Amino acid sequence: MPRSWWAYHEIGHGGWWFRDPVKNASFMPWVLTTSHIQSVILPIYEYCYSSMLYLRNLFIRSRLLAFFRSLVTYDT
Repeated sequence: MPRSWWAYHEIGHGGWWFRDPVKNASFMPWVLTTSHIQSVILPIYEYCYSSMLYLRNLFIRSRLLAFFRSLVTYDT
């Protein structure tokens, strides 16, 4: 907080947010890409991930993969 107070009073931009068109132009694609990922891509990923969890639970609890586990021997 002391640094923001110093920047506000000493540098004299006139406020907490200095409107620089070059920095804002490079910042806006980042904001738009992040919002796109969170609104479009993550729900699709969440659906696929939950489907994989359901399939995993089906295989584990129904013992469909028990044959493959019986082939493994543990010699300890």
